[in-house]
Amino acid sequence: MHVISADPVVVPAAKSPVTPPLAAPERAWTVAGIHAAGLYLTAPAGPKACAGLTAPADVTAPADLTAPSGPHTLVIPVIGMGAYDLPTAIRTHVPADVFTTGVRTGDRVEVEPDRLLLPAAELRIRRVWRPQRISGVRCLGIGCGHPDSHSAEHRGRTLALGAVRAALQPGIADAEASAEDIVATALDGSRGAASRCGRVDQALAERVAALIGRGPGLTPSGDDVLSGIALTLRWQSAWCALAQLRAALTPQLASTTAISASLLEAALDGWCTTPVTRALGAAQAGDLPAFAEHLGAIGHTSGYDLGAGVVATCRALSRPSSRSAGGSPDPTEGEDCAVSR
Repeated sequence: MHVISADPVVVPAAKSPVTPPLAAPERAWTVAGIHAAGLYLTAPAGPKACAGLTAPADVTAPADLTAPSGPHTLVIPVIGMGAYDLPTAIRTHVPADVFTTGVRTGDRVEVEPDRLLLPAAELRIRRVWRPQRISGVRCLGIGCGHPDSHSAEHRGRTLALGAVRAALQPGIADAEASAEDIVATALDGSRGAASRCGRVDQALAERVAALIGRGPGLTPSGDDVLSGIALTLRWQSAWCALAQLRAALTPQLASTTAISASLLEAALDGWCTTPVTRALGAAQAGDLPAFAEHLGAIGHTSGYDLGAGVVATCRALSRPSSRSAGGSPDPTEGEDCAVSR
């Protein structure tokens, strides 16, 4: 690790309630990647997994971050001013280069419960910030045909990806079809069988396994689709179908990148970035151009793929046969859920 200067800059920071605990017995945090908005820290989740851990030697950020995460990897994004508000992040209100100066991929980082020591800066966690979280509503989205005064204005309008295709491109060609298969299978598994909520449906598990980790990047396209499905099931209060998806998806998290796995876990509990909540708000209002614009803020391909999950889920839930997919409310609704990995 680099030699720490005698007087590092002290930077006030805030953590999310979904941020994994910084300090734990024998937990060693390593810099997994550095980018314009900040850096990523990773560590094995279990104390025993940290025994004998050595920092990787001279690895590049993309090669390190896009590898499958393994079963017990925690991730903390440390972000600077103007960065996406990733739900698990530690946030600062300074440019990222203030605290990333002198940091290299593979460095070990000294941490305490409320302090993170980097070569040029000491981050002191003084506050907690609350990330955006999707709240469950009962069939108020476009296509649900809810007969109240708000939705009557938009009755008959179909949530579609036409406006999105004009500005964005899918990361995988079958994003919509894969999303539709997964949502239909989750609804089939939950329909009229509330007592089975949370049990793994083999057909659903196979479809999830075929999608998770597909596509390039820190958050592969398949994972963006799955995030869109999870968030929309919660948004539309399809609790039993969400429980089905959680049961099928959680055992598969080791098949994707550590960063993407942490965001999928967050999505299952409703945590997301501000552009996602704005996109759902635009869909709720029937403003399809705004829906596309907010998805574009997520990323050129990530936005499209997440939108494919949203659209497929809304379409499926708009069908009369899906009305029994609600079930009991999700037990995490209204809680500040800690990351379990």
